[in-house]
Amino acid sequence: MGSAVTQLWRYYDAIAASYDPCWAPVFTLFARDLVAMLGLPSLGRVLDVGTGTGVALVPAMNAVGPEGVVLGLDPSVGMLRAAQRKGLCPLAVGEVPGVPFADGTFDAVLANFVLSHCTQYDAALLDMVRVLQAGGRLGVTAWGAYRSEFSQVWQQVAESFVSEELLLDAGSRGPRWEQWFSDPVHLQEALRDAGLINVKLRSGECKTAMSVAAYLVTREISLQGRFMRETLSPAQWKRFRASVAEEFRSRFGESITYTGEAHLAVGTRP
Repeated sequence: MGSAVTQLWRYYDAIAASYDPCWAPVFTLFARDLVAMLGLPSLGRVLDVGTGTGVALVPAMNAVGPEGVVLGLDPSVGMLRAAQRKGLCPLAVGEVPGVPFADGTFDAVLANFVLSHCTQYDAALLDMVRVLQAGGRLGVTAWGAYRSEFSQVWQQVAESFVSEELLLDAGSRGPRWEQWFSDPVHLQEALRDAGLINVKLRSGECKTAMSVAAYLVTREISLQGRFMRETLSPAQWKRFRASVAEEFRSRFGESITYTGEAHLAVGTRP
């Protein structure tokens, strides 16, 4: 994934413990839909690239059955340890490009919200296609363009503590292709350019109830949130947390319904 993205994955090591309770419900819903689109074969061999805490492993394992094999691959040791604590295995440390398996090893490969993290998404896709056998299928997901009112409120309060310019600079260090793939046409074309055929695309959204406290944790462990914590003094960070919590509770109460939009694409290796 390149040195810049390797640094990004080290960031995931630091937030692994907080990440799963907040985001697993959202990621799991889309992972289930992606596995259903892939139509994984019984007894199949499946690779989950960028498995993180393993949210896609469970539906994939259910699909292939006890005689099948589903392997999770991720550069973040911290995230893999979180998956391991849930009893998920086998797991392997590795990046894409550079998937540590021979050509044609798997019946299916899936990558749930992974492409946007890759320095060269085209090289990453080619590497994932490489380890597919002929007739095997690759499935990917990417976030849509939807921006919630909750993220806007967070941003407004953040900009009252840190300049918009600095926040934009922090955002530029995050997943570099997220905005690009928010256009589903780009996602579909990327799979076709990687040599896949019969590319199918669908978009969907999920609504997940969560407490305001849990949502604010998701913002605090984001790259922007961690940047603010490192930039502000301890006293300023405490005031910011209190301000954003007060703003959220005055507007939304103690709970919210988070809406996530995503695009799902599946293609077949000739």
